[in-house]
Amino acid sequence: MSEIQPFGDVPRALSRAISRSAEAARTLFQALGLGAEVLSSTDSLLMSEPGGADHCHEALLRMSYCSRCRGLTSRAKPCAGYCLNVMRGCLTQHAAELDLPWSGFVEATERLAAAVKGRDSGAAPLDVQRVLGELDSRVSEAIMLALENGPSLERKVSGPSWSRDAF
Repeated sequence: MSEIQPFGDVPRALSRAISRSAEAARTLFQALGLGAEVLSSTDSLLMSEPGGADHCHEALLRMSYCSRCRGLTSRAKPCAGYCLNVMRGCLTQHAAELDLPWSGFVEATERLAAAVKGRDSGAAPLDVQRVLGELDSRVSEAIMLALENGPSLERKVSGPSWSRDAF
């Protein structure tokens, strides 16, 4: 059957497109799951530090009562710089460690998401919806190719013709 190829190269190309787009979608799904897991682990790690978490919880609670930190435009002098100090003290100590790896992860995930959505300029489409949307026309194309090449295919299948007089 592979030597005859009644449908031309359409099945191979279709299989390749579906495989690539499904693999890209699966990879994106796994990356998003990994990102969520990393965020959850980081959050629990930050909150489980001895001494630091209690201090940050207390500071964040006090900060929530500061009118300046809540975005109100009152001229509350006692807490004018308090929000920034709390953020610097509680968050930046770990943010610097995570910034470069996390930024790389986010950029790679954004590129993959763009490719899966079909906004990538790559040669092979990775957009699952587009690949599956073209499925019916590609199958129709393969059938039409087989019908157009019907006589040639029939000769290939039946082999050389034998006359009855030869026996």
